[in-house]
Amino acid sequence: MVQILTINIEKLIVHTAVESNMTHKNSKPIVIGVGNVLLSDEGVGIHIVRQLKKRDISKLVEIHEIGTSSFELLNVIEGNSLVIIVDAVRMDDKPGTVKNIDLVIEDDISLLPKFTSLHQLDLISTLKMAKGVIDLPKKIVLIGIEPSSLDAGIELSKLVEAAIPKAISEIMKTLDKMTLNIHNQDSTSKKK
Repeated sequence: MVQILTINIEKLIVHTAVESNMTHKNSKPIVIGVGNVLLSDEGVGIHIVRQLKKRDISKLVEIHEIGTSSFELLNVIEGNSLVIIVDAVRMDDKPGTVKNIDLVIEDDISLLPKFTSLHQLDLISTLKMAKGVIDLPKKIVLIGIEPSSLDAGIELSKLVEAAIPKAISEIMKTLDKMTLNIHNQDSTSKKK
C-alpha cells in the first residue's frame, strides 16, 4: 500500500518528542539501506549499502541492510547519534535524482513534504510512532533516490543504477561533514 505525505523536500520535518537526555549507545555513524530488492528501483538503498560494504570504512561506520521492516529500522537507530538512511523516494522529480535531506525535528506536521514510500509503514510515520518511545538519533539524514521502475525484478533501471555513484558521494560528504574524514581514509585504503 502506498502512503503519501506532504512536505518541503529541502527540509524534511518530523514530529517528535522533546530532545532526550539519554546518552547515545554508539558514537559510530550508521548507514542504513532500506527497500525491496525484488521490486527493481525500490531496492536501490540495499544496492547502495552493499557497495559501501566493499569499501574500507567499516571501522568508522556501521552499515546495515534493513529491507522493508520499519520496526527493525527503529531497533538499529535507537540510541545512536548519526543515522543516514538510503532509500527510493518518490519526490516528483526526474528518475535517478538524488537528494540529501536532513530530517529536522519540529512540531508542525503540516510542513511534511510530499513523497511516497512503498514500505509497510513509511519512514515519517515510523519516526512519529517512535516519538517518546525510543531515544531517536540527534541527526537523521535521508539520501533519497527517485525511482524509475517499481516493477517486479531484481535489476535496477539504467537511470537509477547510474545514480548510485552520486548517492554514495552524498553519503561520504555527509560523513565527512561529521568530521570523520572517511572519504580520505577510504581513498587511502583503495591505493593499498
